[in-house]
Amino acid sequence: MAKQLQLRRGTTAQHATFTGAVGEVTIDTDKDVVVVHDGATAGGFPSQKQLVSGTNIKTINDTTLLGSGNISIGVSSLSDTSISSPLSGQVLSYNGDNWENVTFSALDAYSKEDTDILLAAKAPLASPALTGTPTAPTATAGTNTTQIATTEFVLANGTSAATLVPTSYFDISQLVSGSVTTLNIPNIFAFVNTTFVNITSVSININATTYWDNSTYATPANRAGKDFYIYVLSDGTIKLSINSTYPTGSDANNSRKIGGFHTLCNSVGTISGHTLSGYVTGDILPRSVWDLYNRAVAGNEGMVKNPNGKWVDIYLPSWNGTKLVSVYGGTIADGASSPAFHCYKFEQKFGEIGKDTISQRNFVVASLGSNQSTNVTGSNDKGTTGGWTDTAGRRMISNIGCEDMCGLMWQWCSDTGGYTSGSSWANAFDGNDSGVGGQHYGAPYRGLLGGSWGSGAICGSRGSYWIDSVLGLYSDVSARGCSEPSKNKLV
Repeated sequence: MAKQLQLRRGTTAQHATFTGAVGEVTIDTDKDVVVVHDGATAGGFPSQKQLVSGTNIKTINDTTLLGSGNISIGVSSLSDTSISSPLSGQVLSYNGDNWENVTFSALDAYSKEDTDILLAAKAPLASPALTGTPTAPTATAGTNTTQIATTEFVLANGTSAATLVPTSYFDISQLVSGSVTTLNIPNIFAFVNTTFVNITSVSININATTYWDNSTYATPANRAGKDFYIYVLSDGTIKLSINSTYPTGSDANNSRKIGGFHTLCNSVGTISGHTLSGYVTGDILPRSVWDLYNRAVAGNEGMVKNPNGKWVDIYLPSWNGTKLVSVYGGTIADGASSPAFHCYKFEQKFGEIGKDTISQRNFVVASLGSNQSTNVTGSNDKGTTGGWTDTAGRRMISNIGCEDMCGLMWQWCSDTGGYTSGSSWANAFDGNDSGVGGQHYGAPYRGLLGGSWGSGAICGSRGSYWIDSVLGLYSDVSARGCSEPSKNKLV
């Protein structure tokens, strides 16, 4: 009868507390594997065996294995392997068809140290400080969320924080410019009611009908001595109009006034050294062009910008029934007009519209280029403003476009001279005034500038007279308004 060999056996748990003799072999009845002992290690060393149980199916090289959980397999049981002479750092990897030896770099694997270094170079999610030229997806036009706004989005949509913004910030002292018949509009953003508009730079020929709401004004003669306004429409187009509210065919909801200009009332002719020499009726007066960055406190109708930054009336003042205005062909307001004006009254009425009577300093600068030492042709009271010539046939216009500065009417200035009211109290008003009272004592003279229609050689940029009372009413004395530049750039 054959002899039967039985080895000591036990469960996995029992083996865990059992230390076998050196070379002793036992059986793990839970795993059905042989356990080899070394006389020192509790539990010994179980041999490897693929457990086939459960219903999970795993396939390696077309070999189907059943098992639950992780399935381990010994190298010796794999086929299509290439594991001969492996190099240090290589691992066994399955490439989809075969098993092969590969290095770590081929797997794009990194050590923890490498990973930490790479992560340290990344920006944090909270308040990242980005460098270089970071990019982001561009939001849909009109998006109003916390989504990042790229430069592409801003250029396409403008910004609600600013109502008129230049796309180049190197010079924001003036946006719109123009001369003769060309009006230059730069690249700008405009906010028209609730619509953002991106305006592409354009040079407009005002003799063409394209940009006018009324084609009548494409004809130079029809533009003589008038104020015009520049509008941006919600569709992104530019429109020119004589209307001060909105262009014909538009309304306040789809248009935005961004500037304006005044045109020459009468051709200048040829004057050597004059900045407006050769300009003709209806041309743009360059220094009359204004925009929301470059304008007067008083409003820009009938004004030009003095080189010292102050805005000066182009014409002598006229009374329109409610206020003094600077218009071409207006009836000149003076001491004999209806109503009549003395110095105090001019100061009051100019002040009501944000202007002052001009100072001698501003007058001298603004009148440069005007006729000197001559008066108006005919040496008589012309009664109306603008377009006159002197006794030599020369146009009476300054370099910046001010009409009739010298030789038509003396003009009250804001500077004071000696004392005129003597050593007693006297009324500081007369029958032409209303709503004012009070008396003055030793009131100073105000200067008269420029010369009048009969002053001849006295006339000029530095012609002045300093001994007339502030209540004096004279048929040959008027005034000229002057305004500070606006400090608020974006209203």
